[in-house]
Amino acid sequence: MASSKETMGRLAKLEANVAVLTRDVGELKVDVRDLKTAAWRTAEILADHSEQLSGLQRTVDERLGAVTDRLDRLIAVTIQERTSSTERLGDIERRLARLEERVGV
Repeated sequence: MASSKETMGRLAKLEANVAVLTRDVGELKVDVRDLKTAAWRTAEILADHSEQLSGLQRTVDERLGAVTDRLDRLIAVTIQERTSSTERLGDIERRLARLEERVGV
């Protein structure tokens, strides 16, 4: 049978181990609480950034739409000017006539 001194030493060791485990579990609870808080704050930050990016995307889309509209108008005016101008057509006809003379058509 184990001596009283030996038993008391094992009991003290067991108590020390339980104390360490209890402290670790207590710290773990704090760590889990901290992790939950951090996760919640991260979710809030991501939601805020999502809203900001959405607003930025709308602004970019509006500006891009305005640029596209201006380019469409510029292209339309350019095409109209180049095809409807009689001076331009006369110049094109003269250049075609010279080209035909060179080629021999």
